[in-house]
Amino acid sequence: MRREGVHISESDAGAWGYLKISEANHPHLILEAPWSCMRAGEDATRSMAQAGRWSDRCISATFFGKALTDLGDHVGSASVLRDNLALAERRRDALSVSFARSYLARLLARITPLDRLAEPERLARAVIAMDNPIAVGLAHGVLAQLAVRRGDLATAEVEILMACERVQPFPTYSWDITALHVQIMLSLGRAQEALDAGEQALERLSALRVSGYGEIDLRLAVAEALDATGRAEDGRTLLRETLPRLRRRVDDIPSAEARARYLTLVPTHARLLSVAREWLGEETLREAGLLVEVR
Repeated sequence: MRREGVHISESDAGAWGYLKISEANHPHLILEAPWSCMRAGEDATRSMAQAGRWSDRCISATFFGKALTDLGDHVGSASVLRDNLALAERRRDALSVSFARSYLARLLARITPLDRLAEPERLARAVIAMDNPIAVGLAHGVLAQLAVRRGDLATAEVEILMACERVQPFPTYSWDITALHVQIMLSLGRAQEALDAGEQALERLSALRVSGYGEIDLRLAVAEALDATGRAEDGRTLLRETLPRLRRRVDDIPSAEARARYLTLVPTHARLLSVAREWLGEETLREAGLLVEVR
């Protein structure tokens, strides 16, 4: 097969921006590399702004902000996402607004105190009203997370089922949504149902041969569902297999401070290490190269 290269002028900021957007997709959706994804999103945002392509700039900045969330940089993420939403709303770009609201709502659903959950709920409902297929699924996931935090598991189940239905055609956006579904079912005492949903998603992920965003969430949820259904050894095996996957993501991050933040301020990672310490022991974490990172 013949391969041809194309020269891109250093002054063509728009072309470089599109290239960086493409570069960000691989470490996000296919092989999660959180730092590489963040840097590509940052570069794409800068290039699109220089080119005056404001719609693309808003989309790039949304995924830059999301990448900061994924790294556990909540302050930086909130700043980028709020500024970007304001710009998207001023420009009345519906696609940019829907994604900017979605990812800001997801961040706030995670970090906002219980008495201030009205803002992420308002953002999520505004996204649903816009009816963007992927964003609507993400927004229902936000409403499910908010219901969990409020202790309203009945509402959480309704919302997460709608989220799963909406993201089903977009599997690489579905793994963490399914993980939340599994967690809600476990909280409702329906462990076998939780396990069935989780294992089906894990089989789909394996068939697609991807290792992108949300894989760690899904693997942890399935491991806990296996334990809850009496298959403790299978759960421990899955958890042990997940540790090297987390370590590969950590290895993408250049600074010790950022690595520690990734492992301690991202709830799924903190939970995974806590469960691994309980089930597998500290020596297993040490062998995986993860014990020192959380001290």
